[in-house]
Amino acid sequence: MFSVSNLDVAIAGTPLLQDISAAFAPGEMIGLIGHNGSGKSTLVKVLARQIAPSGGSVTYGGRPVAAIDPRAFAKEVAYLPQHSGDTGQMTVRELVACGRYPWHGALGRFSEEDARAVEEAMARTHVDGLSGRIVGTMSGGERQRVWLAMLVAQNSRFLLLDEPTSALDIAHQVEVLTLVRALAHDSGLGVIVVLHDVNMAARFCDRILALKGGRLLIDAASDTIMNRALLREIYGVNMGITRHPELDMPLAYVG
Repeated sequence: MFSVSNLDVAIAGTPLLQDISAAFAPGEMIGLIGHNGSGKSTLVKVLARQIAPSGGSVTYGGRPVAAIDPRAFAKEVAYLPQHSGDTGQMTVRELVACGRYPWHGALGRFSEEDARAVEEAMARTHVDGLSGRIVGTMSGGERQRVWLAMLVAQNSRFLLLDEPTSALDIAHQVEVLTLVRALAHDSGLGVIVVLHDVNMAARFCDRILALKGGRLLIDAASDTIMNRALLREIYGVNMGITRHPELDMPLAYVG
């Protein structure tokens, strides 16, 4: 279990998060939504130990995250930032194999167990047929699946994803989020994902946290968020709600 309690984050005297309290469990896909600058990415970075809190607490498994050995933490929590690193001329298999680093370290031997984990991760994310391709030559949707495969190979219990669909077209957004949801529900992973599209969040996430001005506005089941008054409070614009003609789920639109 991940949890934050009375979390505050300030950088150079500017508050980014204020008095945030929430808990996150394995097997659940949780979406973070809100306007630009609301604190979504900052919260994910705090959970990933990329930013230290100014106040409050962040715990994993009942222990302060700052007290957990970095490699031990990496075995439990995998993080994909907004902007992935340059893969150079790495093949898909080579990049996915980087996910095994927490298990053997820089000088450790790549074992048969590591190799099995890489093959299984590629199969689960449907990139096993692309294993010899150069990552830089692939489409955005394919690359995103490869990065997810690397995180799956890490064999962690939580995935922290910061806007994994921001550069993708609608078809690839659905493909990636369907995959992420399956990892949560079928494999019992905890997934915390930053999303801009409230309709995608409502469709794929079990629970949604809405932030505004660095504060937690609502923490509720995804269908609860699809409410005209709540959406106006979150985004500051009038939005209407209709029903999806095929999926029988709510859809929000700007009115």
